[in-house]
Amino acid sequence: MTPRWLVATSLLLPFATSACAPNVLVAAPVMPERAMPAIAIPDVAADSGLARVIITTDLPASVFTVSTVLTRRGPRTARTLVCSETPCVLTLPYGDHELELTALDVLERNSTVIAHVNASTVVLNHTLGRVHAPGGQAAGITLVVLGVLGLAVGLGAAASESKSSGTSTDGTTAAAVGLVGFGVIALGAALAAANPTVEQPGTTREWSPAPARVAGGSFGLRF
Repeated sequence: MTPRWLVATSLLLPFATSACAPNVLVAAPVMPERAMPAIAIPDVAADSGLARVIITTDLPASVFTVSTVLTRRGPRTARTLVCSETPCVLTLPYGDHELELTALDVLERNSTVIAHVNASTVVLNHTLGRVHAPGGQAAGITLVVLGVLGLAVGLGAAASESKSSGTSTDGTTAAAVGLVGFGVIALGAALAAANPTVEQPGTTREWSPAPARVAGGSFGLRF
């Protein structure tokens, strides 16, 4: 039968690590201006059901489509690379598409956006979001984990010693181990709380350029 101290530790560890990792949400950056990149734009037949989606970002980024697929084990999320580096042009069917944009050189800069493809040409000018976890937070969480594990090992050793000797422990050893463990946990929690994760959502300007005018007016003539 699993010892009670081991069960308690397995319940305490995920709670302690999650409780000491706060998040701070900051305002989104200013919406980017309308911009059309100087890249080749493919032709799409009017009756194909496809549209061109032009994507620019404030930093070079890769673009993935995100979709849900059904497997034998149930639904799962699939990510498919569709653009190795922005700016780029995607050819997508009309409708809403979830896109994941990840900066190439800055790991903490990424976003998830919904592209509303409702015109033959859609432009997404996007400023990537940011998720920054300071190094102090990782150190604090590590201390919390070590404190919980040390507390569990110490209490387990004290219980095992008491059982093997056939005598009841006076609680001194367990109390000392408990104080050390809780002290390490408290130190780690304070360090992690002082270094919260900073989250900033990205900002997207989505627009469709006006169709090119055809010379000749109502006569339908092209020059």
